Amino acid sequence: MKKFLLSFLTLFICLITSNALIADNIPASNADKYLESGIQYYKNTEFDQAIDTLQQAIDIDPELSDAYFYLACVFEDLGEFNLATENYKKAISVDDQHYQSFIKLGYLFYKRGYHKEAVSFIEQAIKIKPEVALFYYHLGKIYNNIEKFDSAIFNYNKAIELDPNFSEAYYNLANIYFKQNNYDMAIKNYKKTVDKNQKDYPAYYNLGLLYYLYKNNAELSKDYLIKAIAINHELPEAYNLLGIIYQDLGYSRAIDCFNKAVNISPKYYKAYKNMSDAYLNNSDFKEGLRILNIIQSEKIEPSENADSLSEEESISTREAIGYFKKGKKSFDNADYTEAIENLKSAVDYNPKYAKAYNWLGLSYEKNGLEEAIKNYQKAIELKPDYSQAYNNIGDSLKRQGKFDEAI
Repeated sequence: MKKFLLSFLTLFICLITSNALIADNIPASNADKYLESGIQYYKNTEFDQAIDTLQQAIDIDPELSDAYFYLACVFEDLGEFNLATENYKKAISVDDQHYQSFIKLGYLFYKRGYHKEAVSFIEQAIKIKPEVALFYYHLGKIYNNIEKFDSAIFNYNKAIELDPNFSEAYYNLANIYFKQNNYDMAIKNYKKTVDKNQKDYPAYYNLGLLYYLYKNNAELSKDYLIKAIAINHELPEAYNLLGIIYQDLGYSRAIDCFNKAVNISPKYYKAYKNMSDAYLNNSDFKEGLRILNIIQSEKIEPSENADSLSEEESISTREAIGYFKKGKKSFDNADYTEAIENLKSAVDYNPKYAKAYNWLGLSYEKNGLEEAIKNYQKAIELKPDYSQAYNNIGDSLKRQGKFDEAI
């Protein structure tokens, strides 16, 4: 989501190395001069000249670790993974304390999906330079990516310990807690995020979402959503959720928000559906049907199955996930009527949410209703290998005495 950090790190490492050279009072050798020129070519993205000049520095002084390092940086920017790896490792072979090369190898392997190797390289960098918060942050990102959340939390907290203003670390901590349904800790860390960075509109949006779905505080949710929109006017998800809240406060304001959402994102199914519902609920059948016709004629469809969505994808999908979790909680508390209402909202937001249909079937069954089998069948239609739904539909048919159909 926030990809500038890797580019910032490259520049950060380059500046550290450059400053070290400038601070050296010993007259530069020919190799040092070539190195300085090569660095400048690299910064100017004149890669061919950079390669030639850095290679001349190495030819003069094969022990010049920074020359290998910058040569690797050039190859990395050119997408030459193997040559970049080779030269970072050469820098380390010349200087085993060259933490810049360890950290760059870690990021390089991480981007290629080699997480185990990435962790090893970054841990080596941390041993050499344990005071750099950014290293712990990226180690946390790797652990988060491979779902080792305890290790991710530890490293994000370590980054914050070293840099209490590290808003990105707070934000990623909050995302983990959100994923783990620890909403209080998620809220705490999103608040820390916006305290350190008042321009972090995704954190404001997520706070609005949390307070609406899990804290039942529409007023506070509204305030956070307005802050998100004030920073970024192109947030259809925020306008959509704000419209839902405004339905309780003022009809025209709700419609205005839904309109803004679809103007930004013309294929935004949920906003169109909510707009149509708002019109119909206020007996404006002409406009409600007009919006439904737009959905049909423009072939506007819901988003993909929320089960498969990753953390980096649109946070708006959490509306469906949020209602699913509320429904499951109600089911666990034996409040099956409430469970049905929440799970119906989940599939309304995302009609391809197979897991929600399965639990909706279970909820209907507990309430003694015949709708259970229909929902199991819908879950199987969306996910043909959904074994739990097959088992549930079989058990339901057996309980109805339909043994032949159950087999």
